[in-house]
Amino acid sequence: MGLDRYKGLFLCILLAGLCVLMSACVYAGPLDETAILREEMLRKKQEMALLDYNAIEDMIGRAETLFVSTSDQDRIEAYSLIREAKTLLTESRPVETRAVWLDDQALAKISSPDEMRNLIAWLNDLNVNLILPCVYFAGETIYPSEVVEQATWYRLSFPNDDPLQIIIDEARKYGMEVHPWIMVYGLQGNIEPFLDRVYMIDKNAKGQFNDTSHVDYFLSPAHPETVEYLVSLILELAKYDIDGVHLDNIRYKDGFGYGDFAVDLYQRLFGLDPREFTSSSARYNHFREFKAQFVASFVERVRRELFAIDPHLFVSAATAPRTWGKNSLGQDWHNWIDNRSLHFVLPMSYTPDPKEYRELLDFDLKRIGGRTYAFTGMTLYSFTPEVMVEEWKVGQEMPTTGQTLFSLLHIKQSYYEILKKGLFRDPAYPTFRDPQMAACLFLDWLVERFETLGTAVGLKPEEVQSWIGDLSRVKDLIAAFSGPKYGDRDLRTHSSEDNAYWNGVLGEIDALVKKTESLSGVTQQRIKNDLLQLRSLISPLEYTTRPFELVKITY
Repeated sequence: MGLDRYKGLFLCILLAGLCVLMSACVYAGPLDETAILREEMLRKKQEMALLDYNAIEDMIGRAETLFVSTSDQDRIEAYSLIREAKTLLTESRPVETRAVWLDDQALAKISSPDEMRNLIAWLNDLNVNLILPCVYFAGETIYPSEVVEQATWYRLSFPNDDPLQIIIDEARKYGMEVHPWIMVYGLQGNIEPFLDRVYMIDKNAKGQFNDTSHVDYFLSPAHPETVEYLVSLILELAKYDIDGVHLDNIRYKDGFGYGDFAVDLYQRLFGLDPREFTSSSARYNHFREFKAQFVASFVERVRRELFAIDPHLFVSAATAPRTWGKNSLGQDWHNWIDNRSLHFVLPMSYTPDPKEYRELLDFDLKRIGGRTYAFTGMTLYSFTPEVMVEEWKVGQEMPTTGQTLFSLLHIKQSYYEILKKGLFRDPAYPTFRDPQMAACLFLDWLVERFETLGTAVGLKPEEVQSWIGDLSRVKDLIAAFSGPKYGDRDLRTHSSEDNAYWNGVLGEIDALVKKTESLSGVTQQRIKNDLLQLRSLISPLEYTTRPFELVKITY
């Protein structure tokens, strides 16, 4: 009994010690946070980031004073200052594409014209510059269509108005671009509009329309009626004052592509039944090439027909990351880029892990190789607002100039506030419509950073002036180009004169990248990254002025 009493006493002393230690940690933790913030502020200065350093320093200093107080209210206020200082340490870049997919579920929550107007105003307040409203989903449209049925919800909620027209009209007020988002082949389980045309529905090698627990039907990309149906839908959209069309589900379902028409055509052309092929069969890759060509030709037809209506109309696509699209879905989107069928691409780099997000971006951007613009998509539903910010910052370190949020439904208030106070604090010029202008504004931003913080990072005044002179000279060179703008020209049109011009600009940028070797540490890496982003704005201009040669799909 006596030993048990001593054990109890020992445990009490141990617990008391732990409580003291935990209190000390709680007390020291906030001060550690302010030290971390000061380190981050120093790093930002070394990057020559244009931030309100006086305001940030004032917040950190006030937080440090309040943290030593015994008042709970003071400590709460200190934590609030820490959070505010963190958001102010986040750059809001002046040249950046900020896109949002407006998904069908979020739009279906809108029950009146005024609510739709408020939604677009809300996105404008967030400084979004590209919206992709889902206008065709599960075989139905949100707008009154002459091609397909309008979804019942919109017919009832907007009896006297056109939801798409409201989106366009409101976006025009704020200078946002509108690229209607179309779920091309996927029917999301709704086969009802096609019960009288089931021959248009795709199948797997076993002849099944669906093989997953969640019912998900796809139209057959090979069937001529599928093609004409979808083209008529897209041409109907072109009657609106839109800025482009965004293609999603522009692929086969994994393991599909064996619709009756496709199988019959392959048999008539090659005398073999593709349903009998295994992945190790000699002809398996040939059939994959056969399938992928239907999707590629559809994408190119959309680009060609929209360009004939209005060169202003861009075509973009949501694509699978890495090689999954090509290997499993008949979505060889790198071939579409090779053949200049897209104005930009939104790879769906969906992962809750910022490290993997970096790997996905690095892989896809290297494969794209500067042939087009890429604004990778991140999936908000799988992580916290803080991870969203971290992934966006990862993208800002890569050779690209924008990203895309999936999706509107998942921009909860906490996500909205952290974006509004930080990354999206200030308006940004989009980088896809007029890359030439975007590049000039990007260089203005670089010049301002050297002027403001060049000497603060240890550069001599003459070194600062040298950088300013070189950056200004490249800007003048880009601004002086008088040929057709990216947003107005046929991407397959060759111009040896324009190509030589843009090659010269790329040479000047490469020289500046080389010049960053004279800088050091954080400053060197940041300015190099910035210049590689500048290069990503010019590189597609050079690629799309080369002589055009059709690139075949190969597996």
